Amino acid sequence: MGSPAVQEPMDSTTPISGHCSVNVVNVEEDPSFVIPPSPSPTTIKASTSHESPRSPGLRSVDIRKASFGSGKGCVIQSTSGVQYIDCVSKDVLLGHANLKIMETTNQQTLSSNVGLLHTNTAELTRRLVSLLPAPLTACFFVNSYSEANDLALTMAACYTGSEEVICLEKADHGKTSTCLKISRDRSPHFGKCRVLNTVPIPDSYRGKIREGEFPVDDIGWMYSGDVKEVCHNIVSESRKVGAFICEPIIHQAGHISLPDRYLTEVYRCVQSHQGILISDETYSGLGRTGDFTWGFQKYDVIPDIVTIGKGLANGHPLAAVVTSKEIAKKITSIVSYYNFLGDPISCAIALSVLEQLDETKVLENVRKVGKYLLLKLSQFSERFDFVGQVRGQGLSLALDLVHSDSREPNTVAAQFVRQKMFERQVVVELSGFHRSIIGLSPPLVLTMQEAMSVALKMSEVLQEAEKVFGRKRQKSDDENTDDCFPKGHISNHPKRMRR
Repeated sequence: MGSPAVQEPMDSTTPISGHCSVNVVNVEEDPSFVIPPSPSPTTIKASTSHESPRSPGLRSVDIRKASFGSGKGCVIQSTSGVQYIDCVSKDVLLGHANLKIMETTNQQTLSSNVGLLHTNTAELTRRLVSLLPAPLTACFFVNSYSEANDLALTMAACYTGSEEVICLEKADHGKTSTCLKISRDRSPHFGKCRVLNTVPIPDSYRGKIREGEFPVDDIGWMYSGDVKEVCHNIVSESRKVGAFICEPIIHQAGHISLPDRYLTEVYRCVQSHQGILISDETYSGLGRTGDFTWGFQKYDVIPDIVTIGKGLANGHPLAAVVTSKEIAKKITSIVSYYNFLGDPISCAIALSVLEQLDETKVLENVRKVGKYLLLKLSQFSERFDFVGQVRGQGLSLALDLVHSDSREPNTVAAQFVRQKMFERQVVVELSGFHRSIIGLSPPLVLTMQEAMSVALKMSEVLQEAEKVFGRKRQKSDDENTDDCFPKGHISNHPKRMRR
């Protein structure tokens, strides 16, 4: 196992591009690397102030108007010279300005495959196949997750002879014409070339089948009934099931993890009707969960096609589709395989990413730091009535903000929290259909010190937001009122009394 790389000083020339990104950063060994300090609550200014509580003398900047010019590890620097902890660059798996990746890029002399198989493509195929279960042995390389899912859907239709697609409501699998057409809320604007069958998102917090109202072990099985019903309807009308596509972690909907038994039941049903199973691993693959390389592995299933996004090359434009030789043979009889060989430079970067994931302690870091963050953030659902649920796996985490003592999405509160976190030099994202969920999807090299800073600043921001959006819970006797984190019961489950 390789040792963590030492963070070097950031300067204005350090690129922030996705593929130029560092190994696990050892901040303690580098005094030049400074995490923005956490001030005492008394130094936090009112929301009407024009000064940032983290940057005295600097005017607050609207996150929507900010621009960034450099970065290193999990820290990015704005064009005005302010450094921020990056909790949104999910495609930049190994951090910004990764030294090994930059060296790899500079060593490549062939920039185009000109229709020929390059050794980088062959080696990348071998490495990817070694990380996936049989029979996933054929790789196709494209430029983005949109193209990957587009190709996967085309493969499924070509193999089955059916364009019947089953996907989750308001799914987000890309921005190509084909991918946009399999989303119910977008398809009216882009037409329909495929027969779309949508099923409810298996959300045990805000969905139709909720934890606390039904046995936890039965929720996934109950939600799988929607897919079973769709398959039955398709077959009863003498049509044919084409494909089922789903993310193991539903990112756009708010980092929702699939309940146990859901994929097991759905995969069994679709396979019984000779349909193709597609696992979109864009935001759950390559170690994002910490416990597995791929999101589908948690559920002990094997898809027919796996799609991988730009995280494969640390944000560089390279994505992949991996499938069986049987399915691959069908599509290559129509479209030349040489269209999917990948650029040698992009493939070299991807090889460097896989090498570092294998040789360094990145996945161990994801488990350790992710567990710490989930532990700390989970306490907020007990402290603040407007934090409905904290959930996630590894370094894919979310805080679902609601109106106090309800599950109604609180969009304004989420916007407030994101802006206040930005003023404290932490960049978080908004997700969910109502943009009411605070998402954290940092590079996998987020350090423990950076995670501690994120948790502390989130506590400060939520205390400020509570004055506007919520009613703070009374603390029990066993909680330390001087600590920003209570010592009472920690739960990652929604409040049982909410309707």
